[in-house]
Amino acid sequence: MKRIKSIFVLILFALGALPCAMSLPGVSACAPVVLDTLTFTPAPDQAPVTVTLRATPFTPDSPYYTDITLTLDDGRSFHPPVAEGYAPTIAAFPFTASDRFQIFYAAATGGSGGFGYYFVFDVAENAVRTLFDATTLPNPYTAQFSADRSVVVDRDGTAFLTFAPLPTASEGSDGAPDVSAVNFVAPSYLYPERRFRLCVYRKVTGVAQVDVYGYLIDTVDLLRPDAPSFAAVQH
Repeated sequence: MKRIKSIFVLILFALGALPCAMSLPGVSACAPVVLDTLTFTPAPDQAPVTVTLRATPFTPDSPYYTDITLTLDDGRSFHPPVAEGYAPTIAAFPFTASDRFQIFYAAATGGSGGFGYYFVFDVAENAVRTLFDATTLPNPYTAQFSADRSVVVDRDGTAFLTFAPLPTASEGSDGAPDVSAVNFVAPSYLYPERRFRLCVYRKVTGVAQVDVYGYLIDTVDLLRPDAPSFAAVQH
């Protein structure tokens, strides 16, 4: 068994696909790399801070990273709740006031679904607070096919809207439509208030999640979390 494992590792090494955690003796493991730096002012009465995004590539030259870390120039460092993913990025947006900036973090999960990890961090007042975590958002939507293969979407158990049948929809008697958990998240500008909120996209799919009927778009306002959330439908 040990011999088989060694041969497998050697094959991966020859293909350049050896995970850094499995590095061979005498071969350097992947080292953390700097992916991005960001300078912004967290609050009006606070000096600008610089945040450095570091992570360890899974394999040399891989877009998939582990041990993702955000480090501030005052010495504070923290990991996002999910500290791995593809192509992690950071940006600064004013979510709670026009003069208070927070960190918007995003990383892709990989695969064909277009999903990602999305968080908002506030680093003002010498603290690190998670203001938004997409993995904890409840999904108020369910879906079912009607007799004509329309997709009927319920919100909190009440009929909400209907997507017309797709002319090229896949057939299947044992399939069911689905409203995904959070598919992706994007900041959206509130011009009158000179700040941003978040648009949360959920994908509506048909049998085996193959046929895409559209997206349900909800908003999350980090200043007014109890504000009505449904925003739009995208076909």
